[in-house]
Amino acid sequence: MKFRIVESSDKWLLYKWANDEVTRSMSFNTSKISEEDHEKWFVEKMADDTVYLYIVVDDITGKPLGFLRVDQDGVISFSIDQQFRGKGLGSKILIEFIKLIEGSSIKLESSHFKALIKAINRPSVKSFEKAGFILNGTFEHEGEECVEYEYSINSNHSQE
Repeated sequence: MKFRIVESSDKWLLYKWANDEVTRSMSFNTSKISEEDHEKWFVEKMADDTVYLYIVVDDITGKPLGFLRVDQDGVISFSIDQQFRGKGLGSKILIEFIKLIEGSSIKLESSHFKALIKAINRPSVKSFEKAGFILNGTFEHEGEECVEYEYSINSNHSQE
């Protein structure tokens, strides 16, 4: 797999993935996203140089597999196209992305990746654990039990 930076032509693919039934149910905001709200979010994120947006692509077929986002604070999230779920891709995406960051000149303000996940989202929890993320704690958000996972980034590639 490889990662490519999100382009303007990806706007409606991201919209489709964001409104996937499973994705919405595992998100902190479970409401369907309107086209108008998505367009506003997309324009803001594309213009924000503190947020990195990637499409995960199968390096053999060229098919988009999913989406990964990380911000300067190290908060990371991803989603996988429904047709590729259940194949162990989550942990592979995270592992490959960590290698990409640690081997690149991308500079994050944080020396840690942090993932905030609904505790009921067992596939994501399993993916982060398998990728080497460590449970940092639990919390409640709007009546939902949530977990926070953390991964220390190679300090040679993060800003102090």
